[in-house]
Amino acid sequence: MEKLRPIELVAELFLGAALGNQEMMATGAMGYSIETEAVHEYWNNAYGWKNSEQSNWSPNYEPTICSVMRDRDMGAWTWFSGEPIHIYGIQWLPAWTHMNYFGAHAEHSIFQLNQMLEKQGKDQGKMTWEKIDGDWGQVTAAYAAFCQPDEICKVLDEAIEKKWGISTPKHAGIPYYLAHASRAYGLIDKEAYTDLPTSVVFKKPDGKRTALVYNLSNNPRSVTVYVRGEEVLKGNLPAKMLMAVPLR
Repeated sequence: MEKLRPIELVAELFLGAALGNQEMMATGAMGYSIETEAVHEYWNNAYGWKNSEQSNWSPNYEPTICSVMRDRDMGAWTWFSGEPIHIYGIQWLPAWTHMNYFGAHAEHSIFQLNQMLEKQGKDQGKMTWEKIDGDWGQVTAAYAAFCQPDEICKVLDEAIEKKWGISTPKHAGIPYYLAHASRAYGLIDKEAYTDLPTSVVFKKPDGKRTALVYNLSNNPRSVTVYVRGEEVLKGNLPAKMLMAVPLR
């Protein structure tokens, strides 16, 4: 089994919101929620990497990632390559904002990033950002933007200055945007949410939260923001409005 890409479910969610089709929007939201948890639990073992009792993987399975899961087995390989950068990287495609769920388990995401770089370096030591190729390097840099944005912003600045492979106009745009957006707003906040499906709450290392709320409908609507189940903010969002709302 190859996983259904969350971007397809986000598209269904937003299309439903734009059309005012509540059933379509709810289906997309449900699918995105289930699929992103499957990415954490089945493909990356984000819950069981430190505590085997929370793992769904066999204790005999040695890799730190699962790239193919079938009824008879699971494995760390792809149909086109056995290179670590492809085995891990195929889970990080396509790179865009829908992948911000990796920030919900930032510590584990950093672990997986380092696992790939170490394995890809083989007997030459850990793969460096200077040596990584542009195509899969930009995929890796975009993934890193969701777990260590400060670091990857510095990497991209150096890459552009020194003209590394990931710095070309063909490769640098998406990871550069994602890294700076993550640095500006923070990572996914697992303790906060709103009652508007087309929204998300981010949290910076200093504890500051920002709710990004997007009303695609033709009418204003009420939006409530919750932190740890408690209401912290309520207001009206105008029609067709995208807004960044700082939270206390």
